[in-house]
Amino acid sequence: MINDMSDHYAQIVILHDITMVNDSSHFYFTRKMNEASLLDFNLKLSYENWQDVISHDDINLSFNNYLNTYLRILYTSFTIKKFATHHRPRHV
Repeated sequence: MINDMSDHYAQIVILHDITMVNDSSHFYFTRKMNEASLLDFNLKLSYENWQDVISHDDINLSFNNYLNTYLRILYTSFTIKKFATHHRPRHV
């Protein structure tokens, strides 16, 4: 198809009667956040030695050390839970 917008041509593809089959079950993930996990997170942060973060002159290295420490504590305090959802196949 000539689109008169540039020196490139467009292509048109028309697909009829496409059926998309989804798995019968899908999963989504969430983090478990409650009073106990928040207390655990705060406690672990308070016991962390932040010397690696503040001792470097390179701001990128300091930030990476901070982020690695923070995420390590976050992931251990707030565990992931897996939930299943059920869907029927959809027709397009």
